[in-house]
Amino acid sequence: MMLATPVLIDGNVYDRVNVSLSVSGLYNPDGTLNSSAAVRIVPARIGTDPETGVPVLITADAAATSLFRGNLDSLESPEEQQAAEAMRVAVVGLLRAKGF
Repeated sequence: MMLATPVLIDGNVYDRVNVSLSVSGLYNPDGTLNSSAAVRIVPARIGTDPETGVPVLITADAAATSLFRGNLDSLESPEEQQAAEAMRVAVVGLLRAKGF
């Protein structure tokens, strides 16, 4: 994913990120939904292999950020709540597309 605002790490500009996202939705015995999410964000940039001249992906693994929310319903900011709802909608859309 491309960054709206690139970051500078050790003198190098990282203009994209690799993102791993895990979303879980489980029903409680009372029928309410308890959702959680974990996200790992790794800054990345495209460089060139000095020996071959071939483009390569360079990541700043030491600068990776991990976020975890144990209960998406407890998110405080409207932006986080909107993002959580978008994830739920996307998962439901995938399930429906697969016939569930």
